[in-house]
Amino acid sequence: AAGHPEWPLPLLEYEDNLSSSSDVWGPPRLLTSAEFDGIMRACNASQESTPTASKYTFLTPNQLQHLPTTKWRVKGLFPEHGLGSIYGPSGSGKSFLALDLMASIACGITFYGHKTNQCPVVYVALEGTGGIAKRVEAYETHHKIKLPSTFRIVTDMLSLFSSEASVFADAVIEAGLNEGVIVIDTLAQSAPGSDENSSAHMGIIISNAQLLQRMTNSLVVLIHHTGKDASRGARGHSSLYAALDAALEVKRTQGGLEWLSAKVKDGASGNATSFRLERVVLGQDEDGDEISSCVAVGDLFRKPTLAQPKGKNQKAVLDALLLKFGARATVASDEALDIAKASLTDQTTNTAQRAKEALKGLLEIGRLVLTNDKYALV
Repeated sequence: AAGHPEWPLPLLEYEDNLSSSSDVWGPPRLLTSAEFDGIMRACNASQESTPTASKYTFLTPNQLQHLPTTKWRVKGLFPEHGLGSIYGPSGSGKSFLALDLMASIACGITFYGHKTNQCPVVYVALEGTGGIAKRVEAYETHHKIKLPSTFRIVTDMLSLFSSEASVFADAVIEAGLNEGVIVIDTLAQSAPGSDENSSAHMGIIISNAQLLQRMTNSLVVLIHHTGKDASRGARGHSSLYAALDAALEVKRTQGGLEWLSAKVKDGASGNATSFRLERVVLGQDEDGDEISSCVAVGDLFRKPTLAQPKGKNQKAVLDALLLKFGARATVASDEALDIAKASLTDQTTNTAQRAKEALKGLLEIGRLVLTNDKYALV
């Protein structure tokens, strides 16, 4: 045949009786080039007749609209499945807030106006273990309810820096508590011996948390600390924040405690909500001293904290206006400008411009409100 040598090709065919039970094989025979061509044509025809399906799906904008929407565990805050976090500085009340949130989910009641979808909750209390019983009792006492049996507390050690995640996942499934929420309080206590700033170590922690999430088909929430500079967010390597589907940040402000949705996939973030810790007396000990704990409750009627002036010029102008007129007074804009200029005694040039900039800055931070060419002092 054209394109092939005339000598036999080194492909072997065995002459047996083609019986599946036969153990007897005949001597090998070399295929001729014509037989080889026939085999190749048959293979090519078979491949052409059975095209492989693409593993990619190319959706149109219209098809996108028919995809399933996000299912919420806490509407607008936490999805039904995924990895979440509640983080804040020590003493900010984040564990009390987390307990309030998880109790709301277990009972199927709203959380600060956010609808919850009821499910089992497993709260792994690795920090402050001795006080978790009092916290739960304080919640039930304050709200006059009994938490359901699907709300469970675990005080046994659990490490996300080892292979324990899969073992714990099996235990959750065996207890019938999967497809719910699992809280790890705190991440630091669940990863002894790890370096939170190491990308490799944090990668192991994240991987095990995600394994726990997938095996139990749940939402896993990590309670975590902020670093020395709370404005930089959760402590440790940035890969943690990147891996989160949702996060609540708890803050201590001049006016009190507040939480905000720091990260919400397919939702709005950055809306701050005030809360406070309210003391609940639970009884007396053997010495007659009160036994108490706290609950996180909304502080919706708290007066907003007044923003502080930025820079010495703003402070000098605001002090001068408050001294002359007092808080909540109304001042004509031209009179306010005159007072502002007079208050900037250390300005040798461009005093009028500096006074205008100070008044504009006070408007931006909300200490002045301009209406009909008059300033209202806040």
